[in-house]
Amino acid sequence: MKTARGSKRSPATLCRLFVLGLALYAGSALALHPGKRISQYGLTRWTAEKGLPQNDVKSIVQTTDGYLWLATDDGLARFDGFRFRTYNKRNTPGFPSSSIEALAADPAGGLWAGSSDGLIRFIGGEAVSAGAPAVVGAPAVVGAPAVVGAPAVVGAPAVVGAPAIVGAPEKLLRQRITSLALGADGCVYAGSTAGLLRVCRARAERIDGLNDTMILGLVAGLKGEIWIATRGKGLWRYWNGELRDMSPSGDKAFAKPSKLFLDSAGRLWVAFANGGLWRARPPELLDSEVVREGGTRAFTAFTESPTGYVWAGTADGELCRFDGQGIEA
Repeated sequence: MKTARGSKRSPATLCRLFVLGLALYAGSALALHPGKRISQYGLTRWTAEKGLPQNDVKSIVQTTDGYLWLATDDGLARFDGFRFRTYNKRNTPGFPSSSIEALAADPAGGLWAGSSDGLIRFIGGEAVSAGAPAVVGAPAVVGAPAVVGAPAVVGAPAVVGAPAIVGAPEKLLRQRITSLALGADGCVYAGSTAGLLRVCRARAERIDGLNDTMILGLVAGLKGEIWIATRGKGLWRYWNGELRDMSPSGDKAFAKPSKLFLDSAGRLWVAFANGGLWRARPPELLDSEVVREGGTRAFTAFTESPTGYVWAGTADGELCRFDGQGIEA
């Protein structure tokens, strides 16, 4: 089955990620009973035929107003439980790119989106700005930062009371953004194809040490640290202003970490591009272990249910559940 925009990827990608997103955000309403097998759950598919802009879903988050947001190669989709509304370069002025790769929701109700051509900022469920000065005469959202690098969105609420993001070259802000994380310091950390960027209180800066390195994954730790998966340079930690290589010595698998996840117990899970799974307890990565139950699967998405089970999706379309004793796939 062909997907929208000519993609040939299977809708299993959407199914896998959407199940994980719903498990995380809908809580006990989904009745994820620990005694049930995966085959006993109901399964609903949402594809391009039902309004999704494109079937390859790369990220899912929920904002404080209850909407689910999905990142796809053909735009950002907002889902209310019944229908999708799509924002992309064709229908939203100021959108730098329709290819969305990463999402992060902040406690104030805002949404950050990483695209193939830089950062996008949403507030109140509407596009606010992808860059430049606020739109004169539009309703104001006080105190929210804009992002430089593209025209403001005409007809949407304007952003006042805070300057456009400064302190970093426009070329840096317009990089392909591959991952996002919200730090305990209130800053947004953006992984790109050219290193790590921090946006904090309307200022942006490059965190030196991983310049010209592709960032594949970011996750915030419980003690304020930011964990970073890189292509070819292993696993890194940014903490208290210091960037440090945390890859275990001699472990070749850590040359290709691809996905990071932090569970409710504070353990860091690391999935590898060539398959396999590892976890340890931050910030010093104590009690490290290979999660042998994961085998050689290439894990691409993680979440945790209210019952404490870790759910994971794989590149082959499997849905897996870890219960602390084993895995069900």
